[in-house]
Amino acid sequence: MMRLLPLSRARTGRRAHLHMRARLLLGTLAFAAACGGRDIEPSADSVAAPPPMQPLTAAPATTTASPLIGQLLDSVAPDSALLSSWGVFPLERHIGIRLVAINGEQYLLADTLVGYSGDRARWRIRQAQRVEAAKAGEAWVGSCAIGGADASDGTVVARVTLSAGEALTPVHSAWRLDPATWQFRRFPVDSLSCYNEGGGNP
Repeated sequence: MMRLLPLSRARTGRRAHLHMRARLLLGTLAFAAACGGRDIEPSADSVAAPPPMQPLTAAPATTTASPLIGQLLDSVAPDSALLSSWGVFPLERHIGIRLVAINGEQYLLADTLVGYSGDRARWRIRQAQRVEAAKAGEAWVGSCAIGGADASDGTVVARVTLSAGEALTPVHSAWRLDPATWQFRRFPVDSLSCYNEGGGNP
């Protein structure tokens, strides 16, 4: 699957967006160095401090608790596609949203970095949402800005049709993670602008 990364909505916003991503990368590297081979205190991971975002308005999906919740990612899905991630500081938190296939079904997983085994990151699954698989010519991406924002805030992932150029349209469906409740909620696609950071190639 092609990896698509968030792209700023306008050229005027790209420099600020790249600067923001560089700061996140430096913070993540510093966090990794600080963690070393130790586990993160679970209680520090239980308080969610969501990144700046617009209020969540969509109702949460009606789902029962998944048996995947609480398990380490590697134990259930050694192969996954990271769609989005961000750090929340000063708490030792790093949140990821990824797409996995388990027993022939597609899931969005929300997980947190809980430590390292040597230089291998260990992620614990906090929420699992079953979703439809992308069809031929489609993909799940995390590069979707809400409304007039210059770039994605990291909480929204969407199933889009791949195409040449910067815009990825149409957007078929979208989900947004609320880090305060660890719930995925359906998100209206007409408020999203999804972009291709693969150099304009589908």
